[in-house]
Amino acid sequence: MPRFRFRSLTGALACALILALPLPGHAQSDLDPHLGPLASQVEIGQDAPWRIGTEGGWATFRNTTDPGDVRYYWTDLRDMADTDFSVSVTLFAQSNTQNAMNAGMIFNFEGSDSYFAVTIASDGTPYVIVRNADGFQPQPLDTTAARLDGSDVLRVEVQGTNVHAMLNGDTLINASFGGPVSRKTGVIVYGTGVAGFTGLTVEPMETGSTLPTPGGDTTLPTPGGDTDGPPPTPGGDTDGPPPIPGGDTDGPPPVPGGDTDGPPPIPGGNTDGPPPIPGGDTDGPPPIPGGDTNGPPPIPGGNTDGPPPIPGGDTNGPSPIPGNDTSGPPRIPGQDQGTAMSAIDGLTREQAERRLGVALGIFLHEMAHAVIGETGLPATGPEEDTADSFSAFTMASMMEGATPQTQEFIVGVIESSTLLWYYTARAFQQQQVTHDWQDEHAPNIKRFRNSFCIIYGSNPQIFEPVATKVDFTDRSKQRCAYEFAKSYEAWDELLALRGRNLGADMPGRYPANQPGGKLNLTFQPSQSEYGRKTEELLKYQNLVPGITQLFEQYFVWPRDVTITFRDCEEINAWYNPMEASVTMCYSAIEFFEGFLNRGIDSAN
Repeated sequence: MPRFRFRSLTGALACALILALPLPGHAQSDLDPHLGPLASQVEIGQDAPWRIGTEGGWATFRNTTDPGDVRYYWTDLRDMADTDFSVSVTLFAQSNTQNAMNAGMIFNFEGSDSYFAVTIASDGTPYVIVRNADGFQPQPLDTTAARLDGSDVLRVEVQGTNVHAMLNGDTLINASFGGPVSRKTGVIVYGTGVAGFTGLTVEPMETGSTLPTPGGDTTLPTPGGDTDGPPPTPGGDTDGPPPIPGGDTDGPPPVPGGDTDGPPPIPGGNTDGPPPIPGGDTDGPPPIPGGDTNGPPPIPGGNTDGPPPIPGGDTNGPSPIPGNDTSGPPRIPGQDQGTAMSAIDGLTREQAERRLGVALGIFLHEMAHAVIGETGLPATGPEEDTADSFSAFTMASMMEGATPQTQEFIVGVIESSTLLWYYTARAFQQQQVTHDWQDEHAPNIKRFRNSFCIIYGSNPQIFEPVATKVDFTDRSKQRCAYEFAKSYEAWDELLALRGRNLGADMPGRYPANQPGGKLNLTFQPSQSEYGRKTEELLKYQNLVPGITQLFEQYFVWPRDVTITFRDCEEINAWYNPMEASVTMCYSAIEFFEGFLNRGIDSAN
């Protein structure tokens, strides 16, 4: 079986989907989507001086009075007793006082006087914490700084007697202990301000995989013992956050696979505008459903002298914590206050499956164009077909993260991502719309066949009902099942050429700290109810921001890329190599969802 690429990228995607839409009849607490197996150990309410709650898509921990107080919540991962495992969580920390807020994860917990932890502080500094006979000892790490915009992912891998901690894919510390690492792990907060966690997950790791070679000068004292006083305030003696690795270079990072002195030529750079929308067979765009705007809004970052805005943020920096004022919560990074559940409240499960399938299928297609255009990933055939293949493989791989409780929903999302081409083709046939044989896109019905072949081959038993519905022949079924593993392995090898080595589960050609560009995600305010509801759905539980972050962490981007979801005059979605941008139009999602809905409804 393939070693990583699609499995790891889409494992996180599937996890985000599972968290995004709780299934009917599945009872869960408000903390379940955020703290996962740890949720039963935490109670919403007052744990003086801490106030615990859920806000804007986060589990939040607030302390406004006691900067020396430490709180940790742990659980015994008995299911992982005989296997190596990893724990990951998205987190943030904010403070407007001199006493920084810290948030992180505990590992190798043996008791209140014996544990280790890795945290990020509200100034962006990462710390390793040793709790032993000498007290509570935070040590700043001169590695990589936290973003603090709601996109930071802390991951801890436990393998035998070793622990590997990473922040956003960059190594924070490799530690080796004298014996097996405890399966007791959890989260930790201390300082004044607010800390937030979401999407905490625990996964087994492949047996026999190895950690990266340990490096660095950090020496960890032996655990055990008591302390007579409160912990020292972290970060008090530093002049600022540590330098970002790779920040002392004089020029842009090397282009993956490039042996020239400059960036590779931009493919498609001689075009006068964005490429046509996938499946656009007509001489002009169809009418825009609900199009009441006077023109497309500008793409952010196109002509500014500074960095693009932080995804999901409309302020110039992190919101201050209102000290002792508890009358209202601060702005939570990367989230919309008060709208976390509205995407579910306004859509049925079936509507959510269809809309997510259409949106993610098109989005992953355009991201494939961006990976090809920016990193030089080989396209072994027509690029449009390659992008369709990438999108279908990624969608199909989501099944690897499905549980019995979530499988039905994820299957609905996957089916929708490919059936949109089937029902679009049928509608065009009924309207006697012919396909231009010189168009770079394959005819819609061929796009369906190719994408569904991948999806069917990934799990014939699960997707047999769709195959029956569309009269997929026995010969096609046999061929698709045979070709899937071979093609999957080929993609596996190709992606490794452009990826960072993020550990045994995510190997790549480049080191984990390889410098590279950023993916700057923006959701422009929509003027339509459809656009607003779609934005809420795509941002719920950090879904699309999480996917974007995953692409940024793994691939080495030679320059920054802007990704924008917005209203458009045309029905389109495109990657623009001249501007290093991906544009997703709400009108395109609505247009293809309309074909899908009408086709499914007429067939039922």
